[in-house]
Amino acid sequence: MRYPDIKTLSALLAYQSNGTPLLPALDPVNGPGLTLGVATYLFPFGGERYGTIVETTMASLSAVWPTGIVGSFTIEATNFPKTVSGSDQGIADVTDWDIAGSGWQKLDPTLAGAVYATATGTGTMTKYTCAITSGAGGAYWNIPELGSLRMRARITTTTGGFCRLFHHSKLGS
Repeated sequence: MRYPDIKTLSALLAYQSNGTPLLPALDPVNGPGLTLGVATYLFPFGGERYGTIVETTMASLSAVWPTGIVGSFTIEATNFPKTVSGSDQGIADVTDWDIAGSGWQKLDPTLAGAVYATATGTGTMTKYTCAITSGAGGAYWNIPELGSLRMRARITTTTGGFCRLFHHSKLGS
């Protein structure tokens, strides 16, 4: 399935861990985002469709949840292409929604580094992981010194709600 142009939606799109795309919702109060249930959701950024992480030196990701989501966000990376051909077309290699043993690796929150991460409201941040308790909140990651081909945010929820994620990348000098 091809999504509409991400620039017209102004929010990251997601897959459930079974590969089902989650279509964006436009909340009249909170803007564009996604309504999450109780599941694992994967928000890819970087690669052919979502802004090329491989050509940047810094990525930034913002999340906000105006409703009572409970769960956790983690940041994951891979150097494997989405398809065997290395383009957005063809036989699948490592998909955006692959889980265990697929080539996606959770970034290690215990490693020293220059990552800047913060959480507000009901979020509690530890480097690349944000634990969420019920209530409104937000999280922000600024990830420098990138070398990975693709990245994604992974949220596992035990209570669903509305969520918005936005991504930005910068080229270095």
